Amino acid sequence: MTHNERRQSWQKEFVCAALTGFLFGGTNTLVGHPFDTVKTKMQTQTEHMGLKVGYVQTVKNVWRKEGPIGFYRGCIPPFFGSIVYRSTQFSVFEAVYTRLQSSERLIKEIPGMMGLEWRTLLAGVAGGSARSLIECPFEYAKVKG
Repeated sequence: MTHNERRQSWQKEFVCAALTGFLFGGTNTLVGHPFDTVKTKMQTQTEHMGLKVGYVQTVKNVWRKEGPIGFYRGCIPPFFGSIVYRSTQFSVFEAVYTRLQSSERLIKEIPGMMGLEWRTLLAGVAGGSARSLIECPFEYAKVKG
């Protein structure tokens, strides 16, 4: 369903978006975690700091010392976190967006914004806020460690 079509049920949109967010969150971690692992090793580990070791050399070092599993070490918490955060964000956005379709004022375009509707803006704020309420405490705890 595109955002130009009238939607029947905000509950249906919520569930479909939650499933989409679940899949995106999982795939995001599976694809992105190896890159994040290499970046983190380049930033924090002594054998890479201060040396002119680039990205490719760091990848080779991880492969040689830890094997393929080394790229995914520690991926379980981010995997589940990413699923929860993205599912929340997507589903809240879609639910709010669909619920606001009956408001004459909110389906009007924002002047000068190339077709962006007020309900899109409000749904984005709601989705981002919902994600922040869940994600921020965990990120804070992770940083404070």
